[in-house]
Amino acid sequence: RVQEETQERIDRTIARLNGLMEKYRCARRFGIGAPWDNVLAADWDSLTPQQMDRIGSCGYLVEDMVKLPVDRDNAFRSLYYMNLPMSEEELRQAAADLLGSSEYGRVMRVKGYAKTEDGRWLQLNAAADHIHTDITNRGQQILIVIGEDLDEERIGRRLNKGHE
Repeated sequence: RVQEETQERIDRTIARLNGLMEKYRCARRFGIGAPWDNVLAADWDSLTPQQMDRIGSCGYLVEDMVKLPVDRDNAFRSLYYMNLPMSEEELRQAAADLLGSSEYGRVMRVKGYAKTEDGRWLQLNAAADHIHTDITNRGQQILIVIGEDLDEERIGRRLNKGHE
């Protein structure tokens, strides 16, 4: 849908991609025309046979990059909550609440285990697009919340709601 964008916005998008490549010390760069000529910015409805061949024969390039250390500017955190007595319904609702509201920070995943009434273990694996539970034979009463800018106090209050 490049036809709906201004050239300035297209250029900013390419510059953003190149900035990220530089940030991670990757030598690869993107651009329209020489020297890169690896971005095709065209209306999909009017692509020429040559452009379609170019898309059909494209592949991928393996490039080196550097994994940056985690610091306070890009810190993912994991918060651990032990021995929370929660039913499957409570566990699923807590995960949905944490993932669905920015008041807790930017929660990206919630995972862990809870003991069922019959002594088996319920495993939780949740992200923004799914909340999945399974019964397993082994586990540990723990809930792990992973994200950025997490509000530990609010998350703790939410998880302990009804279990004070």
